[in-house]
Amino acid sequence: MDSVESGDRLNPFLVEPTRACAGGLFFQPNWFIIVYKVMDQFNKIWNEYYPKLTVFLRTSFQISDPDDLVQEIMMKVFKNLNRYNNQYSFNTWLYTIARNHTIDSIRKQSTIRKTEEAAISQAKILPFSSETTPEQIAIKKELQRAVADYIKELPELQRQIAFLRFHEDLKYSEIGKITGIPEGTAKYHIHNIKKDFEQFYGEHYED
Repeated sequence: MDSVESGDRLNPFLVEPTRACAGGLFFQPNWFIIVYKVMDQFNKIWNEYYPKLTVFLRTSFQISDPDDLVQEIMMKVFKNLNRYNNQYSFNTWLYTIARNHTIDSIRKQSTIRKTEEAAISQAKILPFSSETTPEQIAIKKELQRAVADYIKELPELQRQIAFLRFHEDLKYSEIGKITGIPEGTAKYHIHNIKKDFEQFYGEHYED
């Protein structure tokens, strides 16, 4: 079977899918159809969320090389797919797993590698169009740079909230569930982040 890569890392579920399933249960012929349907579903999840989680960990937790941690999170997602309740947002469920696993991992480490880079280049701000002028492109690039500079100075919780709101466009209620804070508190943080960013931008980027 051909291998598929995402985020420059090999998707282990496409190399030997039976090995990803516990106890050799799926070596029984009747299970192969079920196995490959599950693997196809998870492959789609892998390709969509691997790069998103990479940016999430770099931006929200300032982890410079998150690949191993992202793979651990994806493995945990795979193992718990049968527990997902489709009455709720998949984004909320997945990012809750990602956040909790990352916090647990950080707590177990004596030293945490950090980086000055806050990966926010994919921020959904002023998207380009066929009619975008050079001036608008310059403004967009400056704004993205300002957002990156601003977010890396925020406390960890606010970095997470900013990523989930401005990068993933999640609702306040979803942000609250992921971060474990009330919806009203999430709104309060977003309001303060927007307000403080305006001041930050004015002091550092406007003449």
